[in-house]
Amino acid sequence: MPSTKELWGWLFLSIVLLGVLLAWSLVAPFFWPTGGPPEEGMRHLQRHARLLRYGLGVFAGVVLCGMTRWVYWALCRALAPAKHEVYALRSRDAQTLRAFCTRRDAEDDVDDAWEV
Repeated sequence: MPSTKELWGWLFLSIVLLGVLLAWSLVAPFFWPTGGPPEEGMRHLQRHARLLRYGLGVFAGVVLCGMTRWVYWALCRALAPAKHEVYALRSRDAQTLRAFCTRRDAEDDVDDAWEV
């Protein structure tokens, strides 16, 4: 089960990457060249779109990994009581089986005083 420290790390990394992407998206247009031929502006716009696409891909990958770890943590935490119940049922089943076998042995010996 992942530790809460690890989950906080994934959350922090996701928030930092999102902040960097948003800041870069907002600030980058201010650094675009204002003069020059239209081809230069188009090339700069294509570069900006390509870098934004790569950044979004990295952000999506980090969020996907972090969410996978979080879901695994939540499932482990939710199923922990059930795991302990299964162990309790197994010991109870063993006791029931032992009592049943003791009863069968007692019946074979024609002893009516068997103990549960």
